[in-house]
Formats: sequence, structure tokens, C-alpha cells
Amino acid sequence: MPHAKPRASNANMEQRILSILQITLDGAQPWDVCHYVSEKEQADEQPWTMDHDRKPLCERTIQRYMVVVHERISAACRIQEENAVQICRVFAVFLGPIKSSPAQKPGRRSRSEILAQAYDIASR
Repeated sequence: MPHAKPRASNANMEQRILSILQITLDGAQPWDVCHYVSEKEQADEQPWTMDHDRKPLCERTIQRYMVVVHERISAACRIQEENAVQICRVFAVFLGPIKSSPAQKPGRRSRSEILAQAYDIASR
């Protein structure tokens, strides 16, 4: 009965994912990622060191790492989008409808003051 190939530790997997995340954000395509991993394995650099049998990571394992990377990027974009929507809602509440009259009524705050306050609230 053949024994299963030992898995990388959680810490090693996380380092690999972060490494792939970095080059992906720098513009790497999937084939670039495979080439990057291959170079790092050949150089015997952490966290890409090969097992005692000297077999490189299979393409499927690298693809699984890339799936995790893309999920993290998507989650970060959703959070940023939700924050942008919240900021727009704050602006809408504080600014109200735009008046065509440039004259400011006494006691009213200027748009720049309102925007500054909306920014402070949105950044909390």
C-alpha cells in the first residue's frame, strides 16, 4: 500500500499562498506562477523546498493555491466595494440634493465641511 505524500504544514502553505498572492498582484499570469514555483523549488528556497524524494509540486496543487489567492482578492474587493457604498450613503445623507443657488444661507455649513465630516464618519 503506497503511503500518501506528506503535506506541507499550515504555516508553509500560508507562506506559499502569500508568495503567490504577491506575484499575482504584481501581474503574474497562471503560467508565470508555475514558472515562479519551479524556479523557487530548483533554488531550494523556503517555503518551496522539495520533499526528500525531490518531486516538485504538481500543477494541481499550484492551481489550488491560486484558487485561494483569487478568493482572497475577491473578498478584499467586496469589502472595498461595501465600504465605497457606505461612503456614498453618508455623502447622500449629509449633502442632500444639490441646490442650483451658489449663495449660502446663514448658519449652513459649506460643502467642504460636510464632506470632511462625512469622511470622518466613513473612516471609522
